[in-house]
Amino acid sequence: MTLPNDSVLVTPGSGATVATHLVAAKEYQVVMEADIDGHIKGSRASFTAFFPAVTNAANREVAELFNADASLIVRVQGIWIMPSLTAITGVQIGFDINKISAVGTTGSTAITPRPLDSNFTALDTDITARYGSTAGATLNHLFWTSYFFNDETNPSSIIGLINQLPVVSDKVVEIVLRQNQGVQVKESVTATVGLTAALMYFTVE
Repeated sequence: MTLPNDSVLVTPGSGATVATHLVAAKEYQVVMEADIDGHIKGSRASFTAFFPAVTNAANREVAELFNADASLIVRVQGIWIMPSLTAITGVQIGFDINKISAVGTTGSTAITPRPLDSNFTALDTDITARYGSTAGATLNHLFWTSYFFNDETNPSSIIGLINQLPVVSDKVVEIVLRQNQGVQVKESVTATVGLTAALMYFTVE
């Protein structure tokens, strides 16, 4: 990536310098975009959490991400539901995207989210991910349900390539997790054939 090649001195206050870059014999001021919360875009530590494929079953918890930290905010920007595309006869299957207010307990298997840059600060231990919980994970409310046919010959099988979070005005809608809040993917429309995995992308500030 090309970096600014010069700067100009701004005199108000302490006289900070502003980056500029030469284009067609003229210097242009360099502008960096910031998010609504004041963070420069791309500066927040980002992680992925992969939840392995497990046989579909009624009320199966496919994925869960939970924030128990009092000061950190987790912003979920991607949820991908990923059928294994085993050779089966296609059946309709549905997955609820839930907001939860308590961490999952009985039967859960913990997974370790991974940073996308090794220079990021290690993920706080109060931010956890798991799947398969059969207790805890208290439902706060349902966001929406995603439906598809888990058959490799059906066009809807490409759901594994589609982010389940909506896009509004070219911006992916974020699910914001504050203290003692989590997001859960849970099977709702029952199908007991095939396997389904999930992937979440999130940032921490």
